[in-house]
Amino acid sequence: MKPLFKIFTLVVGAVCSLQVMAMAKVEVVWTNPDKYVDVKDSFSGMRNTKEDAFYNIEKVLKRLAKKLPDGYLLKLDVTDLDLAGETFSRNYRVVKQMHPPRMEFSYQLLDGGDNVLLENKENIRDTSFMNKVSLRYKNEAYGFEKQLVENWFKDNLTDYLAKNQ
Repeated sequence: MKPLFKIFTLVVGAVCSLQVMAMAKVEVVWTNPDKYVDVKDSFSGMRNTKEDAFYNIEKVLKRLAKKLPDGYLLKLDVTDLDLAGETFSRNYRVVKQMHPPRMEFSYQLLDGGDNVLLENKENIRDTSFMNKVSLRYKNEAYGFEKQLVENWFKDNLTDYLAKNQ
């Protein structure tokens, strides 16, 4: 009975690892983050704003990557991130319509065979960000930035894949 259990365990493990290998992935590189417009190291008494913002944006991208076909890879090289609002004396951020979230990056979408399907440089911004944030992100940290990234993904990748598959 024990050898049969070992074989079963190996087969299940192999199948699970194949599924993980086949899933679409996202790679994000944050190039020269110290030169970004206003992503500071931290506010007084708060967590590290830069790492927290990066983590939250990557989390959304990883969730969105599940919509890509298995084996695909989305690579982003972020060169600037301007969070919604404006900071004052490193103590607080005031969010007003005149300071929309913005993100500059280049990207590549690769299929399972490392063929580049789509690539571009982007400078995305949402000037009406305060009027249309979805309920999903309304009360979350970096909600405006998350919505910005999700809108870009939908407009550029989801529509592209629908037209080309």
